[in-house]
Amino acid sequence: MQIAIVGLTGAGKTTVARVASGLVRPDQGAVRVEGVDMTGAPPHRFARAGVAHAPEGRSIFATLSVEENLTLAFQRLRGRRGVKDGLELAYGLFPALRAEGGETLVAATGVSCRQQIAHGVGREARHPVQIVREAL
Repeated sequence: MQIAIVGLTGAGKTTVARVASGLVRPDQGAVRVEGVDMTGAPPHRFARAGVAHAPEGRSIFATLSVEENLTLAFQRLRGRRGVKDGLELAYGLFPALRAEGGETLVAATGVSCRQQIAHGVGREARHPVQIVREAL
C-alpha cells in the first residue's frame, strides 16, 4: 500500500511524517505500527518496528560519490561481503544512480538523487513502512 500526503507549504506534511516515525510526539490521537501502539515511543523503536524515514536527503554525504554513499550504508546493513549485492539492488531500483555513481552528490542531480539513495537503502533494510519527503 502507498499513501501520499499532499498539501500547500505549511500544511503539516512534514509534521505528519515526523509523528509517523517517532520524531515528534502527537498532541492527540495515536500512532500504530502493525496494530502496536507506538505513541510517544522514541524513534529507534519505530525503526525496530519497521519504519524507515528518509527526510530530505539527510544521512547522505554530499562530498562523497553516489557509490561511496551506498557502499557505506550497505556495509552497515550487510557487512563488507554484502556490498556488491546491495549496490546491484539499488542500481536495479534506480538505474540513473549507476550513471552518476562516480560523481559527488554536489555534482549529481540533487534532491532526486539523494532521495533515490535514501529510498534504496530503506528498501535494503527491509522496512515495511517507508516515509519519504519528496516523491521519486
